[in-house]
Amino acid sequence: MRAVYSNTLVASPNLAAGRTGPTGLSFNGQPVIDEAQLFRAAYATLYGRGDGPVECGFTTWVQRPSEAALMLFMGTFRETLPVQADLVLTDDAETVSVRMVDAIREVTFGRVVGVTVQVNYRFRGARFTSEDVIELPEDSDTVKVKTVALTAGEVSKAVTFDSPFASVPRGVTAQLLLPTSSAQALGVYIDKSTITEGGFTVLFDAAVPASGYELSITAIL
Repeated sequence: MRAVYSNTLVASPNLAAGRTGPTGLSFNGQPVIDEAQLFRAAYATLYGRGDGPVECGFTTWVQRPSEAALMLFMGTFRETLPVQADLVLTDDAETVSVRMVDAIREVTFGRVVGVTVQVNYRFRGARFTSEDVIELPEDSDTVKVKTVALTAGEVSKAVTFDSPFASVPRGVTAQLLLPTSSAQALGVYIDKSTITEGGFTVLFDAAVPASGYELSITAIL
């Protein structure tokens, strides 16, 4: 299941997006055992409960390439999310979505394990309604998300946004994607002095050993 809040991806089964989950999905304090039911119209109506509010909660894990990048995420992430906006949940097949309009959010951080942090979400709003699947923009005025292929022998990589920001982004991350589970890992560092409206430069602690390596890039204005 994918969760989008105010056009920001907050949970995804794709680790390349920098986060996994959601897990522990619950409604009005009750755990959801069969997530597929959530996307059936009758189930959405069940949680309408007249004009009464609905509470939705789940947990996700966010991974960053270094401890410094993780601290930056934890220090700035709340600022990137409005206090009240639409919450959209999309099923694994990406064919059905439900929307909670003007959901009030609460975000707290839990366990920190290495360069990964547990993020707990609670949303309170009106009933969920079914709708067509929305497409999360890969490149918008406020968020840039892309994957960059690396070449064997590179010790740095200049990353260029498909379209520039209006100003220098506040949050920038780069996560290394290995071609296989047994592939050699590399240290990935962002040169802060190179961050501009149009991109930035990533440094490696060793040369890229082979083809197939990639960078998962996220930048937030």
